[in-house]
Amino acid sequence: MTCTPRLLLNASLLLAWAAVSAHAQGFMARPLSFDLTPPPGVTIQDAVEVRNTTGDPLDLQISAVMVGQDTMGSWVVVKDTDKEAEQAKKISCVDWISLKTQGLRVDPQQSQTVPFTLRVPPGSRGFRAAALVVENKPVRKGNFVMVIRFLLPIRVTIQGAPARQQINATDLQLRYISPEDKSAKPVGVKPPTTAALVTIANTGETYGKLGGNITVMRKEANRWRRASDLPLGERGIIPGATITPFMDLKKRYPSGHYRISANLTCNGRALRPLDREFDFEGDPGVTTVHGDVKLQLPPIIQADAAPGTTRSANVVLENPSEDEVEVKLRTMSAPELAGVMVGELTGDQLSCASWLEVRPDTMRLRPGASRNLRLMVRFPETEKPQANYYARLALKATYTDGQDAGDFTGLVWVHNTKGVDVVKAEPVKLVIAQQDKDQYLATAVFANVGNMHFDAPCTIRVLSPTGGEQFVEEQAEGKKGIVLPMGMPEFSAQLNFAKVPAGLYSLVATLGVEKAPVSGALPIRVEDGPEGKVVTILTTPAPAAEGAKP
Repeated sequence: MTCTPRLLLNASLLLAWAAVSAHAQGFMARPLSFDLTPPPGVTIQDAVEVRNTTGDPLDLQISAVMVGQDTMGSWVVVKDTDKEAEQAKKISCVDWISLKTQGLRVDPQQSQTVPFTLRVPPGSRGFRAAALVVENKPVRKGNFVMVIRFLLPIRVTIQGAPARQQINATDLQLRYISPEDKSAKPVGVKPPTTAALVTIANTGETYGKLGGNITVMRKEANRWRRASDLPLGERGIIPGATITPFMDLKKRYPSGHYRISANLTCNGRALRPLDREFDFEGDPGVTTVHGDVKLQLPPIIQADAAPGTTRSANVVLENPSEDEVEVKLRTMSAPELAGVMVGELTGDQLSCASWLEVRPDTMRLRPGASRNLRLMVRFPETEKPQANYYARLALKATYTDGQDAGDFTGLVWVHNTKGVDVVKAEPVKLVIAQQDKDQYLATAVFANVGNMHFDAPCTIRVLSPTGGEQFVEEQAEGKKGIVLPMGMPEFSAQLNFAKVPAGLYSLVATLGVEKAPVSGALPIRVEDGPEGKVVTILTTPAPAAEGAKP
């Protein structure tokens, strides 16, 4: 089940050998990743598009490589001689890939497409991965040799006999990062600070997309006080990997007794929570820690305007916490629109950040107080205006002593009063993985292919092939909130097949978009096995289920 338009996702763009923009230095490659769900024994044709953004001809090389993940969860190239090679080979599909060419010359300001073939061997199951590396031939710039590389991951989830999913958080830590700390840490971390680290292990056979949040509590006078609450940040984890994402809390924590809680999700569904309580040796120069600040904005800030007009919208900012904070405000492009594309429409074309202004842009906010803001919208005249535009109102809060109090954002929606709204979604992927005996985990991905946001629930059902009888129904879990155009919401639900008789069925995932619900379906077979029900995805379509529009 695939979506007709190609969505180019904001995935792994690797500029490991260049500290400058690839676009400014010569070329772009797309899509940034491939997410494939073929049955065993099939051949898939796909392609990479590269564009020369310079005024000179550009010589490029392209190759298929074996990949793994580093301790932070980022994709890395693995060579046969690396110590990680043995594990990487277990899930590698690099030998399945053949490229039409490995070298090409692209004329100035022109694009070329490089086709490739992926042949899935019969009997394959589970998850496989590889990547395409696109790079320019080395160019000397003064005393430096410039090489820009794009790493384009290829993720392959093979349909058929479901693989086992087993992904869990296994450990939690706090780490004081002093100015003298020489340990590995992400770019942008500014000591002195405190970091939270969560270790996550994938001992199953499936790829998981992680999310959720980490909460840090400090014990003071025999009561727990919330010190930080921050999102993990979406990232994937491959089978066999153990990753330890590093989260900068941007606070200097004193020594004391702490508790960390990890409430994580995998493919939209909550994992088993993990808590750890311990004594922590923190910053010797700090004796207290500020409480957690949670500035509040409306869920969505709406402004109605037409091209060529100036309008304004009032916004209320609240500080329900017990601390006074300084707040700096600015408008920024919505990260959800970065690196996405449907047809010729890119996410950047839906951004209104450059023609928004917030007043005031700096303020002091007392505990329990609120403040009125004004958002100015100067809608430019354009040849082809969009029906809806989006941006983020970004807030940077600091305590009165200068310590960081957190970053917050609110979604800004500029509705073109002369536009035509199109609310539309399409199914992209539906897969199923085994968890334990009769328990299976179904995961559905949809795409917002309209020109407007939506917030919709997902239901996953097991129906008779004609849709006349329902055997299982579960409300799927997923990331809460608004899905912008070109967004791809992901949902998962645990299904119990214990009471489903052996036979043929349709697995149906339905996204309840208002006035435009959409479904995707997979034909499955249920059989009685020695340790419970055995569910298999069929490679030949079953009759369409009622309400399903694959």
